[in-house]
Amino acid sequence: MVFVIVLGLALPYLLKVLIDKMMSRAPLEEFLFIGGVGAAILCVQFVLAWLQRSLASSAAEEGHRLLRDALLERVLGANMLALKSHHSGELATLLENDTRELVGLYESFLPSLVQTLVLLLGTGAILFWMEPRLSAMLLLPLPVLGVLLILFERSIRKRIARIQQARGRVLSTLFDALSGLDALKVYTGESFVKARVEHHGKELSESRTRLAYQQALLFPALNLGLGVTMLGALVVGGYFASSNEISVGSVAAFYVYLSRTLAPIRGGTELIYGWNRYRTSRERILRFLEVAKPLQTAEHPTPLPESLGTLRLEAVTFSYKPSEPVLEQIDFELGASQWIAILGPSGAGKSTLGKLIPRLFDPSQGSIHYGDVPFTELDPLVLRQKIGYVGQEVLLFEGTFRENLLFGVREEIDDDFLQWVLDISCVTPIIEEREDGLESQLGQGGGDLSGGQKKRVALARALLRRPEVIVIDQMASDLEASLNKSIFTRLTEEFEGAILYLGHRVPDGFQPDAVYWLEAGRLARREQLA
Repeated sequence: MVFVIVLGLALPYLLKVLIDKMMSRAPLEEFLFIGGVGAAILCVQFVLAWLQRSLASSAAEEGHRLLRDALLERVLGANMLALKSHHSGELATLLENDTRELVGLYESFLPSLVQTLVLLLGTGAILFWMEPRLSAMLLLPLPVLGVLLILFERSIRKRIARIQQARGRVLSTLFDALSGLDALKVYTGESFVKARVEHHGKELSESRTRLAYQQALLFPALNLGLGVTMLGALVVGGYFASSNEISVGSVAAFYVYLSRTLAPIRGGTELIYGWNRYRTSRERILRFLEVAKPLQTAEHPTPLPESLGTLRLEAVTFSYKPSEPVLEQIDFELGASQWIAILGPSGAGKSTLGKLIPRLFDPSQGSIHYGDVPFTELDPLVLRQKIGYVGQEVLLFEGTFRENLLFGVREEIDDDFLQWVLDISCVTPIIEEREDGLESQLGQGGGDLSGGQKKRVALARALLRRPEVIVIDQMASDLEASLNKSIFTRLTEEFEGAILYLGHRVPDGFQPDAVYWLEAGRLARREQLA
Protein backbone atom coordinates (compact mmCIF):
# COMPACT_ATOMS: atom_id res chain seq x y z
CA MET A 1 0.00 0.00 0.00
CA VAL A 2 2.79 2.45 0.92
CA PHE A 3 4.61 1.58 -2.31
CA VAL A 4 1.49 2.44 -4.32
CA ILE A 5 1.29 5.85 -2.62
CA VAL A 6 4.99 6.56 -3.16
CA LEU A 7 4.64 5.73 -6.83
CA GLY A 8 1.73 8.16 -7.03
CA LEU A 9 3.87 10.92 -5.56
CA ALA A 10 6.21 10.63 -8.55
CA LEU A 11 3.54 11.49 -11.13
CA PRO A 12 3.20 15.25 -10.37
CA TYR A 13 6.97 15.54 -10.45
CA LEU A 14 6.97 13.99 -13.92
CA LEU A 15 4.50 16.74 -14.90
CA LYS A 16 7.02 19.34 -13.72
CA VAL A 17 9.78 17.71 -15.78
CA LEU A 18 7.49 17.48 -18.81
CA ILE A 19 6.50 21.16 -18.67
CA ASP A 20 10.10 22.23 -18.19
CA LYS A 21 11.07 20.13 -21.23
CA MET A 22 8.29 21.81 -23.20
CA MET A 23 9.57 25.25 -22.24
CA SER A 24 13.11 24.29 -23.32
CA ARG A 25 11.92 22.65 -26.59
CA ALA A 26 13.49 19.25 -25.81
CA PRO A 27 13.61 16.54 -28.53
CA LEU A 28 10.79 14.00 -29.03
CA GLU A 29 12.79 11.12 -27.55
CA GLU A 30 12.83 12.77 -24.11
CA PHE A 31 9.06 13.31 -24.17
CA LEU A 32 8.50 9.66 -25.14
CA PHE A 33 10.78 8.50 -22.34
CA ILE A 34 8.92 10.60 -19.76
CA GLY A 35 5.58 9.30 -21.09
CA GLY A 36 6.82 5.70 -20.89
CA VAL A 37 7.93 6.15 -17.28
CA GLY A 38 4.55 7.64 -16.39
CA ALA A 39 2.66 4.80 -18.13
CA ALA A 40 4.77 2.19 -16.30
CA ILE A 41 4.02 3.86 -12.96
CA LEU A 42 0.29 3.89 -13.71
CA CYS A 43 0.28 0.19 -14.67
CA VAL A 44 2.19 -0.84 -11.55
CA GLN A 45 -0.18 1.28 -9.44
CA PHE A 46 -3.19 -0.45 -11.01
CA VAL A 47 -1.91 -3.97 -10.34
CA LEU A 48 -0.79 -3.24 -6.79
CA ALA A 49 -4.02 -1.38 -5.91
CA TRP A 50 -6.11 -4.24 -7.28
CA LEU A 51 -4.17 -6.83 -5.27
CA GLN A 52 -4.32 -4.69 -2.14
CA ARG A 53 -8.08 -4.14 -2.29
CA SER A 54 -8.96 -7.73 -3.17
CA LEU A 55 -6.75 -9.20 -0.47
CA ALA A 56 -7.93 -6.66 2.11
CA SER A 57 -11.61 -7.35 1.35
CA SER A 58 -11.09 -11.10 1.57
CA ALA A 59 -9.19 -10.81 4.85
CA ALA A 60 -11.82 -8.45 6.27
CA GLU A 61 -14.68 -10.81 5.46
CA GLU A 62 -12.85 -13.73 7.02
CA GLY A 63 -12.01 -11.62 10.07
CA HIS A 64 -15.62 -10.52 10.44
CA ARG A 65 -16.81 -14.12 10.21
CA LEU A 66 -14.34 -15.32 12.85
CA LEU A 67 -15.13 -12.43 15.20
CA ARG A 68 -18.89 -12.84 14.79
CA ASP A 69 -18.63 -16.60 15.36
CA ALA A 70 -16.49 -16.08 18.47
CA LEU A 71 -19.00 -13.62 19.92
CA LEU A 72 -21.88 -15.93 19.00
CA GLU A 73 -20.12 -18.75 20.86
CA ARG A 74 -19.88 -16.45 23.89
CA VAL A 75 -23.60 -15.66 23.60
CA LEU A 76 -24.52 -19.35 23.31
CA GLY A 77 -22.27 -20.26 26.22
CA ALA A 78 -23.43 -17.47 28.51
CA ASN A 79 -25.51 -17.96 31.59
CA MET A 80 -29.10 -17.46 30.44
CA LEU A 81 -29.65 -15.12 33.37
CA ALA A 82 -26.96 -12.81 31.95
CA LEU A 83 -28.84 -12.60 28.64
CA LYS A 84 -32.14 -11.56 30.19
CA SER A 85 -31.20 -7.88 29.98
CA HIS A 86 -30.34 -8.08 26.26
CA HIS A 87 -33.06 -8.23 23.66
CA SER A 88 -32.63 -10.38 20.55
CA GLY A 89 -32.48 -7.26 18.37
CA GLU A 90 -29.67 -5.79 20.44
CA LEU A 91 -27.77 -9.09 20.35
CA ALA A 92 -28.22 -9.27 16.57
CA THR A 93 -26.82 -5.72 16.27
CA LEU A 94 -23.82 -6.69 18.38
CA LEU A 95 -23.19 -9.88 16.41
CA GLU A 96 -23.46 -8.36 12.94
CA ASN A 97 -23.05 -4.57 12.98
CA ASP A 98 -20.67 -4.03 15.90
CA THR A 99 -18.34 -6.87 14.91
CA ARG A 100 -18.19 -5.45 11.39
CA GLU A 101 -17.24 -2.06 12.82
CA LEU A 102 -14.38 -3.68 14.75
CA VAL A 103 -13.10 -5.38 11.60
CA GLY A 104 -13.50 -2.05 9.79
CA LEU A 105 -10.63 -0.74 11.91
CA TYR A 106 -8.26 -3.04 10.02
CA GLU A 107 -10.12 -3.11 6.72
CA SER A 108 -10.54 0.62 6.13
CA PHE A 109 -9.52 2.83 9.05
CA LEU A 110 -5.87 1.80 9.50
CA PRO A 111 -5.15 1.55 5.74
CA SER A 112 -6.78 4.95 5.21
CA LEU A 113 -4.84 6.42 8.12
CA VAL A 114 -1.54 5.09 6.79
CA GLN A 115 -2.39 6.26 3.28
CA THR A 116 -3.29 9.73 4.52
CA LEU A 117 -0.18 10.10 6.67
CA VAL A 118 2.18 8.82 3.96
CA LEU A 119 0.57 11.00 1.31
CA LEU A 120 0.58 14.15 3.44
CA LEU A 121 4.10 13.65 4.79
CA GLY A 122 5.47 12.62 1.39
CA THR A 123 3.77 15.52 -0.37
CA GLY A 124 4.93 17.97 2.29
CA ALA A 125 8.54 16.77 2.01
CA ILE A 126 8.51 17.05 -1.79
CA LEU A 127 6.92 20.53 -1.72
CA PHE A 128 9.43 21.86 0.81
CA TRP A 129 12.23 20.38 -1.26
CA MET A 130 10.85 21.96 -4.46
CA GLU A 131 9.91 25.38 -3.11
CA PRO A 132 10.21 26.16 0.65
CA ARG A 133 8.64 29.62 0.39
CA LEU A 134 5.38 28.39 -1.18
CA SER A 135 5.28 25.41 1.14
CA ALA A 136 5.42 27.66 4.19
CA MET A 137 2.00 29.02 3.17
CA LEU A 138 0.50 25.58 3.77
CA LEU A 139 1.18 25.89 7.50
CA LEU A 140 -1.08 28.90 7.90
CA PRO A 141 -4.49 27.12 7.92
CA LEU A 142 -3.34 24.20 10.09
CA PRO A 143 -4.42 25.76 13.45
CA VAL A 144 -7.93 26.42 12.10
CA LEU A 145 -8.12 22.92 10.65
CA GLY A 146 -7.04 21.41 13.99
CA VAL A 147 -9.71 23.34 15.92
CA LEU A 148 -12.43 22.19 13.51
CA LEU A 149 -11.41 18.54 13.82
CA ILE A 150 -11.27 18.72 17.63
CA LEU A 151 -14.76 20.21 17.79
CA PHE A 152 -16.03 17.56 15.41
CA GLU A 153 -14.46 14.68 17.36
CA ARG A 154 -15.90 15.79 20.70
CA SER A 155 -19.51 15.42 19.61
CA ILE A 156 -19.35 12.63 17.06
CA ARG A 157 -18.85 9.84 19.60
CA LYS A 158 -22.08 10.61 21.45
CA ARG A 159 -24.00 10.83 18.20
CA ILE A 160 -22.66 7.47 16.99
CA ALA A 161 -23.59 5.83 20.30
CA ARG A 162 -27.15 7.15 19.95
CA ILE A 163 -27.30 5.81 16.37
CA GLN A 164 -26.21 2.33 17.50
CA GLN A 165 -28.70 2.27 20.38
CA ALA A 166 -31.57 3.49 18.23
CA ARG A 167 -30.75 0.92 15.53
CA GLY A 168 -30.88 -1.84 18.16
CA ARG A 169 -34.31 -0.65 19.38
CA VAL A 170 -35.69 -0.60 15.83
CA LEU A 171 -34.41 -4.13 15.17
CA SER A 172 -35.79 -5.38 18.49
CA THR A 173 -39.25 -4.03 17.70
CA LEU A 174 -39.18 -5.52 14.21
CA PHE A 175 -38.03 -8.92 15.53
CA ASP A 176 -40.85 -8.97 18.07
CA ALA A 177 -43.46 -8.00 15.51
CA LEU A 178 -42.35 -10.33 12.72
CA SER A 179 -41.96 -13.34 15.02
CA GLY A 180 -45.49 -12.90 16.36
CA LEU A 181 -47.51 -11.69 13.37
CA ASP A 182 -50.45 -13.95 14.20
CA ALA A 183 -50.86 -12.50 17.70
CA LEU A 184 -50.24 -9.03 16.32
CA LYS A 185 -53.12 -9.35 13.89
CA VAL A 186 -55.46 -11.04 16.38
CA TYR A 187 -55.03 -8.21 18.86
CA THR A 188 -55.05 -5.59 16.08
CA GLY A 189 -51.70 -4.33 17.28
CA GLU A 190 -50.50 -3.05 13.92
CA SER A 191 -50.83 0.58 14.96
CA PHE A 192 -48.92 -0.08 18.19
CA VAL A 193 -46.01 -1.66 16.32
CA LYS A 194 -46.03 1.10 13.70
CA ALA A 195 -45.93 3.70 16.46
CA ARG A 196 -42.98 2.02 18.18
CA VAL A 197 -41.04 1.62 14.94
CA GLU A 198 -41.80 5.23 14.03
CA HIS A 199 -40.69 6.40 17.49
CA HIS A 200 -37.39 4.52 17.51
CA GLY A 201 -36.94 5.17 13.79
CA LYS A 202 -37.35 8.87 14.46
CA GLU A 203 -34.62 8.68 17.11
CA LEU A 204 -32.36 6.92 14.62
CA SER A 205 -33.18 9.38 11.85
CA GLU A 206 -32.65 12.42 14.07
CA SER A 207 -29.28 11.13 15.28
CA ARG A 208 -28.15 10.45 11.73
CA THR A 209 -29.43 13.82 10.55
CA ARG A 210 -27.57 15.70 13.28
CA LEU A 211 -24.38 13.89 12.35
CA ALA A 212 -24.97 14.62 8.66
CA TYR A 213 -25.55 18.32 9.44
CA GLN A 214 -22.28 18.37 11.33
CA GLN A 215 -20.42 16.79 8.44
CA ALA A 216 -22.19 19.08 5.98
CA LEU A 217 -20.91 22.09 7.92
CA LEU A 218 -17.39 20.76 8.28
CA PHE A 219 -16.82 19.87 4.62
CA PRO A 220 -17.57 23.37 3.25
CA ALA A 221 -15.38 24.86 5.98
CA LEU A 222 -12.52 22.58 4.97
CA ASN A 223 -13.09 23.34 1.30
CA LEU A 224 -13.04 27.06 2.03
CA GLY A 225 -9.75 26.86 3.90
CA LEU A 226 -8.13 24.59 1.34
CA GLY A 227 -9.44 26.66 -1.58
CA VAL A 228 -8.04 29.87 -0.14
CA THR A 229 -4.70 28.14 0.45
CA MET A 230 -4.51 26.84 -3.12
CA LEU A 231 -5.52 30.21 -4.56
CA GLY A 232 -2.84 31.94 -2.53
CA ALA A 233 -0.25 29.37 -3.66
CA LEU A 234 -1.17 29.97 -7.32
CA VAL A 235 -1.02 33.75 -6.98
CA VAL A 236 2.32 33.74 -5.19
CA GLY A 237 3.69 30.96 -7.41
CA GLY A 238 2.60 32.83 -10.54
CA TYR A 239 4.36 35.94 -9.32
CA PHE A 240 7.58 33.94 -8.64
CA ALA A 241 7.35 32.30 -12.08
CA SER A 242 6.86 35.66 -13.83
CA SER A 243 9.96 36.91 -12.01
CA ASN A 244 11.87 33.79 -13.16
CA GLU A 245 12.50 32.81 -9.54
CA ILE A 246 10.92 29.36 -10.12
CA SER A 247 9.93 27.45 -13.25
CA VAL A 248 6.40 27.21 -14.64
CA GLY A 249 6.66 23.44 -14.24
CA SER A 250 7.32 23.87 -10.53
CA VAL A 251 4.16 25.97 -10.13
CA ALA A 252 2.08 23.40 -12.04
CA ALA A 253 3.53 20.50 -10.06
CA PHE A 254 2.99 22.42 -6.82
CA TYR A 255 -0.67 22.91 -7.70
CA VAL A 256 -1.14 19.21 -8.60
CA TYR A 257 0.50 18.10 -5.36
CA LEU A 258 -1.81 20.39 -3.40
CA SER A 259 -4.90 19.13 -5.21
CA ARG A 260 -3.91 15.54 -4.40
CA THR A 261 -3.94 16.36 -0.67
CA LEU A 262 -7.54 17.59 -0.75
CA ALA A 263 -9.11 14.12 -0.64
CA PRO A 264 -7.01 12.85 2.31
CA ILE A 265 -7.60 16.03 4.29
CA ARG A 266 -11.35 15.81 3.70
CA GLY A 267 -11.09 12.10 4.47
CA GLY A 268 -9.63 13.00 7.84
CA THR A 269 -13.17 13.67 9.04
CA GLU A 270 -14.20 10.21 7.83
CA LEU A 271 -11.25 8.78 9.73
CA ILE A 272 -12.52 10.42 12.90
CA TYR A 273 -15.99 9.09 12.16
CA GLY A 274 -14.66 5.56 11.55
CA TRP A 275 -12.49 5.67 14.67
CA ASN A 276 -15.41 6.68 16.87
CA ARG A 277 -17.67 4.03 15.32
CA TYR A 278 -14.99 1.49 16.19
CA ARG A 279 -14.68 2.81 19.76
CA THR A 280 -18.44 2.82 20.26
CA SER A 281 -18.85 -0.74 18.97
CA ARG A 282 -15.90 -1.94 21.00
CA GLU A 283 -17.35 -0.43 24.19
CA ARG A 284 -20.76 -1.98 23.50
CA ILE A 285 -19.25 -5.43 23.00
CA LEU A 286 -17.03 -5.11 26.09
CA ARG A 287 -20.03 -4.07 28.21
CA PHE A 288 -21.89 -7.12 26.95
CA LEU A 289 -18.94 -9.43 27.65
CA GLU A 290 -18.71 -8.10 31.20
CA VAL A 291 -22.32 -9.13 31.81
CA ALA A 292 -22.56 -12.28 29.66
CA LYS A 293 -20.45 -14.44 31.92
CA PRO A 294 -20.36 -18.12 31.03
CA LEU A 295 -21.55 -20.74 33.44
CA GLN A 296 -18.98 -21.70 36.03
CA THR A 297 -17.19 -24.81 34.81
CA ALA A 298 -14.36 -26.83 36.28
CA GLU A 299 -11.01 -26.66 34.51
CA HIS A 300 -11.07 -30.44 34.34
CA PRO A 301 -14.74 -31.50 34.40
CA THR A 302 -15.70 -34.69 36.19
CA PRO A 303 -16.89 -37.44 33.84
CA LEU A 304 -20.61 -38.16 34.04
CA PRO A 305 -21.60 -41.16 36.15
CA GLU A 306 -22.47 -44.23 34.08
CA SER A 307 -26.02 -44.14 35.46
CA LEU A 308 -28.09 -41.31 36.87
CA GLY A 309 -28.47 -42.45 40.44
CA THR A 310 -30.27 -39.50 41.97
CA LEU A 311 -30.77 -35.94 40.72
CA ARG A 312 -30.73 -33.92 43.91
CA LEU A 313 -31.57 -30.28 44.69
CA GLU A 314 -30.28 -29.03 48.04
CA ALA A 315 -31.53 -25.74 49.54
CA VAL A 316 -31.84 -24.21 46.06
CA THR A 317 -32.74 -20.53 45.94
CA PHE A 318 -32.89 -18.60 42.67
CA SER A 319 -33.46 -14.94 41.81
CA TYR A 320 -33.63 -13.13 38.49
CA LYS A 321 -33.24 -9.87 40.41
CA PRO A 322 -31.42 -9.36 43.71
CA SER A 323 -33.63 -9.67 46.80
CA GLU A 324 -36.56 -10.98 44.70
CA PRO A 325 -36.29 -14.78 44.92
CA VAL A 326 -38.36 -16.85 42.50
CA LEU A 327 -37.45 -20.11 44.26
CA GLU A 328 -36.58 -20.47 47.94
CA GLN A 329 -34.96 -23.37 49.76
CA ILE A 330 -36.03 -26.08 47.33
CA ASP A 331 -35.13 -29.61 48.40
CA PHE A 332 -36.15 -32.72 46.49
CA GLU A 333 -34.71 -35.77 44.80
CA LEU A 334 -35.47 -37.41 41.49
CA GLY A 335 -34.21 -40.97 41.43
CA ALA A 336 -33.39 -43.10 38.39
CA SER A 337 -36.62 -44.18 36.63
CA GLN A 338 -38.63 -42.15 39.14
CA TRP A 339 -41.58 -40.01 38.05
CA ILE A 340 -42.32 -36.77 39.88
CA ALA A 341 -44.91 -34.07 39.23
CA ILE A 342 -44.49 -30.53 40.55
CA LEU A 343 -47.76 -28.64 40.37
CA GLY A 344 -48.65 -25.08 41.16
CA PRO A 345 -50.34 -21.90 39.96
CA SER A 346 -48.92 -19.61 37.28
CA GLY A 347 -45.93 -17.65 38.52
CA ALA A 348 -45.08 -20.14 41.24
CA GLY A 349 -41.63 -20.79 39.73
CA LYS A 350 -42.23 -24.16 38.01
CA SER A 351 -40.67 -23.22 34.68
CA THR A 352 -37.67 -21.66 36.40
CA LEU A 353 -37.18 -24.86 38.39
CA GLY A 354 -37.35 -26.87 35.16
CA LYS A 355 -34.66 -24.70 33.55
CA LEU A 356 -32.30 -25.37 36.44
CA ILE A 357 -32.23 -29.09 35.60
CA PRO A 358 -30.47 -28.73 32.19
CA ARG A 359 -28.43 -25.99 33.84
CA LEU A 360 -29.71 -23.03 31.87
CA PHE A 361 -29.26 -21.13 35.14
CA ASP A 362 -27.24 -21.72 38.25
CA PRO A 363 -28.91 -21.38 41.68
CA SER A 364 -28.28 -18.15 43.54
CA GLN A 365 -27.82 -20.34 46.61
CA GLY A 366 -27.74 -24.07 47.20
CA SER A 367 -26.59 -26.76 44.81
CA ILE A 368 -27.77 -29.40 42.34
CA HIS A 369 -26.11 -32.80 42.00
CA TYR A 370 -26.13 -35.38 39.23
CA GLY A 371 -25.52 -38.55 41.17
CA ASP A 372 -22.97 -37.45 43.73
CA VAL A 373 -21.33 -34.87 41.45
CA PRO A 374 -22.23 -31.15 41.70
CA PHE A 375 -23.43 -29.56 38.47
CA THR A 376 -20.57 -27.06 38.64
CA GLU A 377 -18.03 -29.89 38.27
CA LEU A 378 -19.67 -31.23 35.10
CA ASP A 379 -19.33 -30.09 31.50
CA PRO A 380 -22.72 -28.43 30.75
CA LEU A 381 -22.70 -29.65 27.14
CA VAL A 382 -22.16 -33.26 28.22
CA LEU A 383 -24.74 -32.93 31.00
CA ARG A 384 -27.41 -31.66 28.62
CA GLN A 385 -26.96 -34.67 26.36
CA LYS A 386 -28.38 -36.73 29.24
CA ILE A 387 -31.37 -34.46 29.80
CA GLY A 388 -34.41 -34.09 27.56
CA TYR A 389 -36.26 -30.80 27.91
CA VAL A 390 -39.75 -29.98 26.66
CA GLY A 391 -40.32 -26.32 27.44
CA GLN A 392 -43.40 -24.14 27.19
CA GLU A 393 -41.92 -22.50 24.09
CA VAL A 394 -40.86 -24.93 21.37
CA LEU A 395 -38.01 -23.97 19.04
CA LEU A 396 -38.82 -25.03 15.47
CA PHE A 397 -36.94 -23.59 12.53
CA GLU A 398 -37.33 -23.49 8.78
CA GLY A 399 -36.26 -26.88 7.45
CA THR A 400 -37.49 -30.46 7.16
CA PHE A 401 -39.27 -32.45 9.84
CA ARG A 402 -36.23 -34.71 10.07
CA GLU A 403 -33.87 -31.77 10.62
CA ASN A 404 -36.10 -30.37 13.36
CA LEU A 405 -36.41 -33.75 15.10
CA LEU A 406 -32.68 -34.54 15.00
CA PHE A 407 -31.71 -31.01 16.04
CA GLY A 408 -28.84 -31.32 18.53
CA VAL A 409 -28.66 -35.14 18.36
CA ARG A 410 -25.01 -36.17 18.27
CA GLU A 411 -25.23 -39.88 17.58
CA GLU A 412 -26.50 -42.03 14.74
CA ILE A 413 -30.23 -42.75 14.95
CA ASP A 414 -31.48 -45.98 13.38
CA ASP A 415 -34.87 -46.12 11.68
CA ASP A 416 -36.42 -48.48 14.26
CA PHE A 417 -35.58 -46.22 17.17
CA LEU A 418 -36.77 -43.16 15.25
CA GLN A 419 -40.09 -44.84 14.50
CA TRP A 420 -40.47 -45.86 18.17
CA VAL A 421 -39.95 -42.24 19.22
CA LEU A 422 -42.45 -40.97 16.63
CA ASP A 423 -45.03 -43.50 17.80
CA ILE A 424 -44.62 -42.94 21.53
CA SER A 425 -44.84 -39.15 21.16
CA CYS A 426 -47.81 -39.40 18.75
CA VAL A 427 -45.91 -37.60 16.00
CA THR A 428 -46.46 -40.39 13.46
CA PRO A 429 -49.97 -39.13 12.53
CA ILE A 430 -48.54 -35.65 11.90
CA ILE A 431 -45.88 -37.08 9.58
CA GLU A 432 -48.34 -39.31 7.73
CA GLU A 433 -50.55 -36.33 6.89
CA ARG A 434 -47.75 -34.83 4.82
CA GLU A 435 -46.92 -35.95 1.33
CA ASP A 436 -43.14 -35.88 1.83
CA GLY A 437 -43.22 -37.37 5.32
CA LEU A 438 -40.08 -36.64 7.32
CA GLU A 439 -38.70 -34.63 4.41
CA SER A 440 -41.65 -32.20 4.49
CA GLN A 441 -40.65 -28.61 4.97
CA LEU A 442 -41.62 -26.71 8.09
CA GLY A 443 -41.94 -22.94 7.93
CA GLN A 444 -40.29 -20.62 10.43
CA GLY A 445 -41.56 -21.29 13.95
CA GLY A 446 -43.24 -24.54 12.91
CA GLY A 447 -45.32 -23.30 10.01
CA ASP A 448 -48.87 -24.66 10.23
CA LEU A 449 -48.32 -26.87 13.31
CA SER A 450 -50.65 -26.30 16.24
CA GLY A 451 -49.37 -25.68 19.75
CA GLY A 452 -50.12 -29.27 20.75
CA GLN A 453 -48.38 -30.66 17.66
CA LYS A 454 -45.30 -28.58 18.40
CA LYS A 455 -45.27 -29.98 21.94
CA ARG A 456 -45.37 -33.54 20.58
CA VAL A 457 -42.50 -32.78 18.20
CA ALA A 458 -40.54 -31.34 21.14
CA LEU A 459 -41.15 -34.52 23.15
CA ALA A 460 -39.94 -36.65 20.21
CA ARG A 461 -36.83 -34.49 19.93
CA ALA A 462 -36.16 -34.96 23.65
CA LEU A 463 -36.56 -38.76 23.44
CA LEU A 464 -34.24 -39.00 20.45
CA ARG A 465 -31.39 -37.90 22.69
CA ARG A 466 -31.79 -41.14 24.70
CA PRO A 467 -31.96 -39.08 27.90
CA GLU A 468 -31.81 -40.36 31.45
CA VAL A 469 -34.06 -37.49 32.59
CA ILE A 470 -36.89 -35.72 30.79
CA VAL A 471 -38.27 -32.39 32.01
CA ILE A 472 -41.75 -31.71 30.61
CA ASP A 473 -43.10 -28.23 31.25
CA GLN A 474 -46.88 -28.01 30.85
CA MET A 475 -48.30 -30.58 28.45
CA ALA A 476 -51.71 -31.40 29.98
CA SER A 477 -53.32 -28.14 28.84
CA ASP A 478 -51.75 -28.30 25.36
CA LEU A 479 -53.08 -31.75 24.42
CA GLU A 480 -56.47 -33.36 24.63
CA ALA A 481 -57.00 -36.01 27.29
CA SER A 482 -56.80 -38.97 24.89
CA LEU A 483 -53.42 -37.87 23.53
CA ASN A 484 -52.05 -37.26 27.02
CA LYS A 485 -53.23 -40.69 28.08
CA SER A 486 -51.74 -42.38 25.03
CA ILE A 487 -48.37 -40.64 25.39
CA PHE A 488 -47.92 -41.06 29.14
CA THR A 489 -49.22 -44.64 29.20
CA ARG A 490 -46.60 -45.71 26.67
CA LEU A 491 -43.93 -43.71 28.47
CA THR A 492 -44.84 -45.55 31.67
CA GLU A 493 -44.45 -48.89 29.93
CA GLU A 494 -41.43 -48.26 27.72
CA PHE A 495 -39.34 -45.27 28.86
CA GLU A 496 -36.69 -46.30 31.39
CA GLY A 497 -35.52 -42.87 32.50
CA ALA A 498 -36.74 -40.37 35.09
CA ILE A 499 -39.46 -37.79 34.35
CA LEU A 500 -40.05 -34.44 36.03
CA TYR A 501 -43.44 -33.04 35.03
CA LEU A 502 -44.32 -29.38 35.69
CA GLY A 503 -47.85 -28.08 35.32
CA HIS A 504 -51.15 -27.09 36.86
CA ARG A 505 -52.46 -30.65 37.07
CA VAL A 506 -51.33 -34.21 36.51
CA PRO A 507 -52.03 -35.16 32.86
CA ASP A 508 -54.16 -38.17 32.02
CA GLY A 509 -52.11 -41.34 31.85
CA PHE A 510 -49.28 -39.98 34.00
CA GLN A 511 -48.83 -41.87 37.26
CA PRO A 512 -46.13 -40.10 39.25
CA ASP A 513 -44.37 -41.64 42.22
CA ALA A 514 -44.71 -38.35 44.08
CA VAL A 515 -46.49 -35.02 43.62
CA TYR A 516 -45.15 -31.74 44.98
CA TRP A 517 -47.07 -28.50 45.28
CA LEU A 518 -45.06 -25.36 44.51
CA GLU A 519 -46.43 -22.04 45.68
CA ALA A 520 -44.71 -18.65 45.80
CA GLY A 521 -41.38 -20.30 45.09
CA ARG A 522 -41.59 -22.83 47.92
CA LEU A 523 -42.49 -26.50 47.99
CA ALA A 524 -45.59 -26.30 50.14
CA ARG A 525 -46.41 -30.01 50.45
CA ARG A 526 -45.53 -33.40 49.09
CA GLU A 527 -47.76 -36.38 48.42
CA GLN A 528 -46.14 -39.81 48.09
CA LEU A 529 -48.16 -41.93 45.66
CA ALA A 530 -45.97 -44.99 45.34
